[in-house]
Amino acid sequence: MTSLGRPVQARKTRTLAVATALAALAFYAPGAAAAPPEVSSAEVVAARELFRDATADFDAERYEAALAKFRRVADVRETAQVRFNIAQCEERLGKLGSALGDYELAQRETTADAKGDETQRIARDHAESLRSQSPRLTVTLKGFDSGAEVFLDGARLASVSVGIALPVDSGKHVVEVRASGYEPAKREVLAANGQKARVEIDRASLTTATDTAPSATSAAEANDAAPVTKTHPLRPWGIVSLVTGAALGAGAVGFLASHNGAVTALNEACPGGVCPQSRQTELQSKLDGASRDQSLSIGLTIGAGVAAVTGIVLIALPGRADRATRAAQNSSARVTLGAAGADVGASFTGSF
Repeated sequence: MTSLGRPVQARKTRTLAVATALAALAFYAPGAAAAPPEVSSAEVVAARELFRDATADFDAERYEAALAKFRRVADVRETAQVRFNIAQCEERLGKLGSALGDYELAQRETTADAKGDETQRIARDHAESLRSQSPRLTVTLKGFDSGAEVFLDGARLASVSVGIALPVDSGKHVVEVRASGYEPAKREVLAANGQKARVEIDRASLTTATDTAPSATSAAEANDAAPVTKTHPLRPWGIVSLVTGAALGAGAVGFLASHNGAVTALNEACPGGVCPQSRQTELQSKLDGASRDQSLSIGLTIGAGVAAVTGIVLIALPGRADRATRAAQNSSARVTLGAAGADVGASFTGSF
């Protein structure tokens, strides 16, 4: 938090103890700010215990914990003194804009007695010391008619707050404008202690809201123009069949090459068809192998052809089915009968 200076800090050190004592007295005093009728006595007792814990956290400089507890106390019984304690925690946490607002709120809610006068005086002193330190944010609108709504960090601003330098906490803030016929516009702004920030939103910079739901006509036209990209369930099988056919074809070529090699070796070993007697067993084995390779090559060639034809059919047929389906969807027909009293007749029109 920005330093308040020694004279002010010394004054605050003396007054904080007095203010805390006044807050505790105001909460515990039997006649002080009676709890709302819907709050049970057990809740009031629990709130008093919570107030005691919050005060201990504040004294131990656990300001986040103290702030959360004081706010829970305010949900049960909100008094000027409880609001003052909330403001003290916010000030210590550097949330100067929030603290300024709560100090001023505590001023307005004090009771008309000596204790209330003292609380009011201390709250006024704190508010005055923060007024020049708290960041200020001004939101202005340009070109808008009545009806535009302004939100600051998600909370709706009253119309009277637009164009006014509002105290805010340091850090990033989000300003949003919502107007009929336009997309919501958001702007981010960074506020720093002791500085003034300004956000102006011009209606001319907003994007006009459009109806994103397509009409029936435009949807039909999109269906006519757009290609069918959905994969037909038979196409993958067609691709698998083609790949299988290619593999079988490669195998057929391999066995055919093996057969041709064996035949060439036999021709060389048996010139004129006469084979050496000493190599009869070896050459017979080569002949049997060549016959086997030839049979396998023929079988694989037939299998490759069948697989290739099947793959082509599986890939081609879904395309024809898609075109037929689109033609059926796009076709339209209309029958017009002659008006009563006119010559009997009818006309049939359609598009396909």
